[in-house]
Amino acid sequence: MDNRLRDLRREAEALLERIAAAEVATPGLLRPVADVQELAGHYILEIELPGVRPGEVQIYSQRDCVVVEGIKPSPELPKMPPRIPFGLQGSTPSSMTPVSYQCLERQYGPFRRIFSLPGPCDLSQTRAELSGGILTVIIPTLTEDRRSRRFTIQISTRPPAARPAGGDL
Repeated sequence: MDNRLRDLRREAEALLERIAAAEVATPGLLRPVADVQELAGHYILEIELPGVRPGEVQIYSQRDCVVVEGIKPSPELPKMPPRIPFGLQGSTPSSMTPVSYQCLERQYGPFRRIFSLPGPCDLSQTRAELSGGILTVIIPTLTEDRRSRRFTIQISTRPPAARPAGGDL
């Protein structure tokens, strides 16, 4: 019986890895850049999310992964009165026209990142903070494996501050 359960678990883990890989490759989803480090008994995820507010991002656990997803809203494009070509000054357009951009490089829309954690961690004690366009998720590591539980992680806000020196969190 042990072998069958082990095989079933291996198949389930392989399926979850394929699902995670498919989510990463999903067209139309933004993939914000991130850094992942292990420091002082914690995994630290830092994800760039400029312009995203706490209500526009969710963090949750899924087996041995942490999922960060949400939407980066598109700013309302400014409007200006239309230019009236010389000789047509008598006409008065009734609406505003969008500003004409020469370059528009920033991306907006839904995003998702799935972070596979290398070892057991205490997701119930995970903290997250969104400050200065960087979402920092701090996950304590464990010696005992409790990764099959799902936890919702709350996001707090505060003004950007320098990271503490010496690895103190």
